[in-house]
Amino acid sequence: MQLITRRKAKGERPKVLRLTSHVSRLAAFVLLAPCSLLKGDCPRFTDGASLRRRIGTVPVIMLLTAYGLVLTGSARAEDRFSVKYQHYEDDKSIYYKDAKGVTSDRWLIAISKAITEKTSLALNYGVDAISSASWKVDGVTSATKRAGEETRYSGGLGLNHTIGTVNYSANLGLSRENNYNSNYLSASVAKDYNKRNTTVALSVSKAWDDIYSTKIGDSRTFPMSKDTSTVGLSFTQALTPWTIAAIGHEYTMAEGYQAHPENVVCLDCTSINRAYTDEVHPETRYRNASVLRINRYLPWRGALHADYRYYHDSWGVGSNTLGLKYYQYLSDDLVLRLRGRFYTQGAADFYFKNPSATDSYPTIDGKLREFDSLMYGVKLIYNATKAAGKAGIKVGEKINLDLKWDVYQQADAITSPTKVAGPSTGLKASIVQVGLGMEF
Repeated sequence: MQLITRRKAKGERPKVLRLTSHVSRLAAFVLLAPCSLLKGDCPRFTDGASLRRRIGTVPVIMLLTAYGLVLTGSARAEDRFSVKYQHYEDDKSIYYKDAKGVTSDRWLIAISKAITEKTSLALNYGVDAISSASWKVDGVTSATKRAGEETRYSGGLGLNHTIGTVNYSANLGLSRENNYNSNYLSASVAKDYNKRNTTVALSVSKAWDDIYSTKIGDSRTFPMSKDTSTVGLSFTQALTPWTIAAIGHEYTMAEGYQAHPENVVCLDCTSINRAYTDEVHPETRYRNASVLRINRYLPWRGALHADYRYYHDSWGVGSNTLGLKYYQYLSDDLVLRLRGRFYTQGAADFYFKNPSATDSYPTIDGKLREFDSLMYGVKLIYNATKAAGKAGIKVGEKINLDLKWDVYQQADAITSPTKVAGPSTGLKASIVQVGLGMEF
């Protein structure tokens, strides 16, 4: 089915948006902004290296086709530009008790350029400035790393091409910082069936990471490497003219160094025979994640998005995530989005509150402990095209502004009184994001 999105001048070819037959009534905001199935809990900016270990190096752009709930994109490639700024701040360390948290400021610029009606090229560039308020005294070298900032630079290049009912995409990218370098390649293919009411998508990716230590006097041999391979499969179906659903599964294998070079673990800290050692994690990790998503359009110009995610890996970490988003048009040009998400996780097999000298994998990584978390927030999306036109600003066919505020809260014993209190007990974070997007 084809929809004419707006009228053109006489003789000018109209802009066409091709949607599936049954989902053509869905408003534009029904689209998900999906992220990696393996990402798990809310992204947490501790330092650049930990950020990568938390969300992985799998590029989000690869997963847009695999886990989005729109069966087909635009019938013709279009030119787009967007810039986003995000500020993140939390109040506690996930590694050390009684240590303050971090702040992160991120800028991301993305450009998409149509090469032909069926082919587009995408570029993105990001800068993260991450600061830590306090660092732990190094018990191994007796040296203290002072508070400071580090900067991460990232960039990516993507190519998207459509042939009939099949969409192909390929992406590559890298990120650089003082203690972590990453490079990745990815590809995906998605095919529409049943008059574009059904889509099957396959995605693959490969990442190569080099990890460095900034710890003073570190005698270990760095850099160390980690390779990550991921494959994902998804199935999307229009259930009714108002409802679409998707299921997906992602499998990842990570091999190499997966601990944190700067982390120092206190062994038998409750005894007089306490000692200090470097953090050690297994060098192989197999990860599986499955997701079910349902989007429902509501007749009062609203939409409801619900999703459930189950995750388990070879380290013994298992988690369940429930998410809900509600979209509502407040006017023809303004959309309100409310969100809530509950996350619960079990501890890794080798994680202990008080590590001992007999542990094979001593760790203080708070991401591996048992905990629960809650995330909630609000977002406003404003179509500023009309307002810009009245003000005499003509920089594109469509201009969107968005403002988002999310609150993230970790807690123990939300679902079980046996939760083990870890360093990030009660951690609270605030995330603010503003963005500008234009279509040409």
